Amino acid sequence: MLFKLSDSELYYQMALTLVPGVGPIMGKHLIGYCGSAEAVFYEKKSRLSKIPNVGLNSAANIYQFKDFDFVDRELEFIDSNHIRAIHYTSEEYPLRLKQELDSPLVLFIKGSTNLNHHRMLAIVGTRKNTQAGAAATKKLVEGLRSYDVNIISGLAYGIDIAAHKACIENDIPTIAVVAHGLDVIYPGQHKGHAKKMIEHGGCIVTEHFSGTALNPDLFPRRNRIVAALCDGIVVVESLKRGGSMITADIASGYNRDVFAIPGRPSDPMSEGCNYLIKSLKAQMCETAEDIAQSMNWDIEIPDNPKIQNQAVLFAEFTEEEKMVADSLFNGERTYDDLFISTQIPVNKLSYLLLDLEMRGIVRSMPGKKYALTR
Repeated sequence: MLFKLSDSELYYQMALTLVPGVGPIMGKHLIGYCGSAEAVFYEKKSRLSKIPNVGLNSAANIYQFKDFDFVDRELEFIDSNHIRAIHYTSEEYPLRLKQELDSPLVLFIKGSTNLNHHRMLAIVGTRKNTQAGAAATKKLVEGLRSYDVNIISGLAYGIDIAAHKACIENDIPTIAVVAHGLDVIYPGQHKGHAKKMIEHGGCIVTEHFSGTALNPDLFPRRNRIVAALCDGIVVVESLKRGGSMITADIASGYNRDVFAIPGRPSDPMSEGCNYLIKSLKAQMCETAEDIAQSMNWDIEIPDNPKIQNQAVLFAEFTEEEKMVADSLFNGERTYDDLFISTQIPVNKLSYLLLDLEMRGIVRSMPGKKYALTR
């Protein structure tokens, strides 16, 4: 085997993704019951079949799985191509993505971008954009430059690549989520842009092994990762039906903020955006400032520790409240971050956060985040 002992969980989570009938939801379910992906493969078939929602067929598929050579070859590929592989139980796994049931067991990443950056925005739209749509995308990205935000899209023709190119021009890290392995770039015309993205601090992300054939069915699966990695998503141009509308719908289901840039009623490429706004499925936005205001990005926590501590000094905290405040001292945190760092039971933590928010000590942020007030 080509992996170090410390990477054994990556090895077996990669193997688990290859087992027929075992998707990401069942895979995480099995890991939870057995304690690790490695333990899943060493568990008796009879015991695997008794795990809720697994059954005899999936248990037999796991027990009979022998294609570990495929995993070895993939590990050799990612090592020789300087690709990061992050498994679900790793501390590096994106916390936003981890919250969603259907998040993949393993991500493959070309580039060094921090996928847990504190501000992540997706920009999506039609592949057949107008000049006005490309101009609106460029203007939006330029306006976001001062907000320390990473931009996510899908490297597709149209609005996606317009967003990536604008990020390169404005030195903003941009993340492309693709529906294939990292042995290719699709479309091929965007290979040079992908290289520049990585050089400018961005990355290419996929859940697929190298050699995965291009398949239209994989693009909607890609969209769920785009939606889950972000705090909010902007639809620039779209027909009433299309991939960007699917992504916006998934993002809404994940409780992400959805924005849409309005267009002329007579313009087919504005039909989807106008529909999202009309049906109250998206907030209308025209500028980066509109997004920043809605996301509370224009509200900054002072760098001075003395000022940060004022809210804490004005209240008598219990020990658990102090734990929450200490976790938030250096900046905003997700609910999961707070749970991991404080180990306060979920029901009690929710009550504490609500109480601290009512007292003006903590404020809630988009994307299930919390921060100390000024």
